[in-house]
Amino acid sequence: MNDHATASRHRCIPADQAADLLLRHRSGALASLALFDTRDRASFERAHIAGAQHLTEAGFGAAMQTVGRATPVLIYCYRGNASKTWAGMFADFRYAEVYSVDGGHDALAAALERRASASAGQPSSAGGSAALQAFVAEQGFDATDLDAPREHGLTPLMRAALSGRADLVSELLALGVAVDRRNGDGNNALWLGCVSGQAVIVRALVAAGIDLDNRNDT
Repeated sequence: MNDHATASRHRCIPADQAADLLLRHRSGALASLALFDTRDRASFERAHIAGAQHLTEAGFGAAMQTVGRATPVLIYCYRGNASKTWAGMFADFRYAEVYSVDGGHDALAAALERRASASAGQPSSAGGSAALQAFVAEQGFDATDLDAPREHGLTPLMRAALSGRADLVSELLALGVAVDRRNGDGNNALWLGCVSGQAVIVRALVAAGIDLDNRNDT
């Protein structure tokens, strides 16, 4: 593959995955993220995703001066069409990670709202067994939010599944943690449970209603 083809790569991602990226950034799990709204100024002023910068052709050069090439770039428009063009422009200037949001602003806003509604019903503290509390502390998770991701976008449920800790997976599910979260590669806890090779974990996650058809980024 030549240099130009490599530089021009960008990805179109569903709104749920875009919401995951944004929430990982807000939680500190993703160090940097540039969010751009490419709709007209009036639409931006009426409503936009928190943290978004309004992007126009005239302001493209200034945006590149303030956003480093290694910073992931997330772009939305009205429906996900114009944002593809903008994403290609950033990618042509050798930005390493560039994403266009399928469905645009409304789809992303709805995905974020679903995440907020789900989080409102989650346990506020790790509590649980001494083993769970020790696991949360050792792995550096937030004891006040058992769905908050950390390194590589892994939640406590994902980490427990990957570690083969069937006891902790069972306890976390009983505490009501979300099973729809995806890590930085787009994998859910079921994929990580399969990696661990523990059938009991896979069965528990399936019984909890995890998405059997989830597809990761590749």
